[in-house]
Amino acid sequence: MSTVMLGLAYIQQLILSHIDFGPTMLMVEVRAILINLVFYMFLNMLQQNYENQHVSMELERFRNDNLSAQYDLLNSR
Repeated sequence: MSTVMLGLAYIQQLILSHIDFGPTMLMVEVRAILINLVFYMFLNMLQQNYENQHVSMELERFRNDNLSAQYDLLNSR
C-alpha cells in the first residue's frame, strides 16, 4: 500500500515539478501530504486491527483445542 502511495506522489511530482506555483501551491502540497499521511495511518490502523483480531481468534482456537485435548486425556484414564 505504501508503495502505491509513493508511486502516486512520484508521478505527481513529475507532472508538477516544472511549474512554479509559488508559496500557495507549496501550502496545498503540504496539506495534501498531511491528508495522505492521515489516510495512510488510518488504513494501517485498520489493517493492524484486522490482523490483531485474526491472531486473537487463532489463539482462542488453539486454547480450545488444547483444553479439548486435555479433557480427552483425562477421560481416557
